[in-house]
Amino acid sequence: MVTQNLVNALVLGSTYALIATGLTMVYGILKILHIAHAAVYTIGAAVGLGVFNATGNFWLALVVAMAVSSGVGVLIYTGVYRRMLDAPRIVPLITSIGLFIMAQDLLQKPYLLGPYIQDFPARSGLPGWRTPWFDLPATGLLIILLAAAFLAFVYLVMTRTRLGLGWRAAAQDR
Repeated sequence: MVTQNLVNALVLGSTYALIATGLTMVYGILKILHIAHAAVYTIGAAVGLGVFNATGNFWLALVVAMAVSSGVGVLIYTGVYRRMLDAPRIVPLITSIGLFIMAQDLLQKPYLLGPYIQDFPARSGLPGWRTPWFDLPATGLLIILLAAAFLAFVYLVMTRTRLGLGWRAAAQDR
């Protein structure tokens, strides 16, 4: 029982680590507390679900969801946050909360996601891992592996590339 709880915590923690990495990068570079990040994450999930339902291809859905989430993030920055970089910190915070509420309301419309939880019955192709102490389903294993891969990628970009050096410099002095 304890081991199963630890495995469940590892899967949930991996999900949170991915979300927190995006929040940390936005706040670290722009100094904007991006509350609407949760809406960007949800839009990506909705797009991924739509692509999966249309094609049945999990990997295509994952790539399209990441691309759309990235595009939405860029649109929010260029359309909203760029104009507020020199404003008092409360202004982009209130704007971000407003963006989050707007996106949440729009996504709950019946013609988009609706107000109900939706199942994402994707098959990753990975095997699950069952032992006498815990059961790690294939989706949980995929979440852990992708989180580790993406976090390693972000680390390498931030510490070993010119782009990462630029981001770190911008975090110190915009």
